[in-house]
Amino acid sequence: MKVLIIGANSQIGDFLLPRLLQRGDRLSAWVRRAPIKAHPINWIHADVYQYAGAEPVDALISAGPLDALPRLLELHAPLGLKQVVAFSSMSATAKAGSAQPDERAQALALQTMEGAVFSTAKRLGLSVAILRPTMIYGCGRDRNLSRLRGVAQRARLILLPASANGLRQPVHASDLAHAAIAALDRRVQGVLELGGAHSLTYREMTERVLRTVPGPVWLQTVPDAIFSRLMAWTKALDRGQIERLNVDQCADLGPAARELGFSPRGFDPQPCDFAPPP
Repeated sequence: MKVLIIGANSQIGDFLLPRLLQRGDRLSAWVRRAPIKAHPINWIHADVYQYAGAEPVDALISAGPLDALPRLLELHAPLGLKQVVAFSSMSATAKAGSAQPDERAQALALQTMEGAVFSTAKRLGLSVAILRPTMIYGCGRDRNLSRLRGVAQRARLILLPASANGLRQPVHASDLAHAAIAALDRRVQGVLELGGAHSLTYREMTERVLRTVPGPVWLQTVPDAIFSRLMAWTKALDRGQIERLNVDQCADLGPAARELGFSPRGFDPQPCDFAPPP
């Protein structure tokens, strides 16, 4: 299969490219930084929003910006494109009811972009699956768990509010790469939520991350009001981020299990999950 990859340098792309190559697929991939020359891939160095070229491909997998997809579908559909798998985010629903206007706007923007992809694909006769992952980890480039671990390594102290009991479902980027390939092979259509096998409170999740840090790290719970003042003073977290610590953000894995055979790992992170893959 000839596959075009958007977001090849993303944390999902780190695991996706080797798997597709092992299958014998022929790949073209958009990149911003210098690619790994050993990979037999047609590297495309271009702005994904301005690129006007196209090539015959059977499928497109996107771990990049959703708003770039409608135009890319228009360019490639006449040349044989049939299937599209695109990653969105659980923020499309998780932040829809946020007290913060900017977070509600982010959720609405994601839903709008997803709708544009679906409507364009329908008009062009393409099969589209949109995958909404929860909190991603796996190669040290996420802005959540890797950032938390980095703070723990430097400060040796992590503070949490007493109300940090919202459920989280971290999902490994390697499992997401597997899901994308399954969606491609099974010609899945529609929206599917993807998360890890374990649903943990924010505190439990934090404790498991801290276990991967060499040396002692202290986890201290403080009253909510004190935590909010500290975060406002240090500008480490905004109000919306603090409020979400007590809000569940989990995926319904039933549809993905049925449609993709999705069976993700539980959350038992190791130090290697916070470093670039080989």
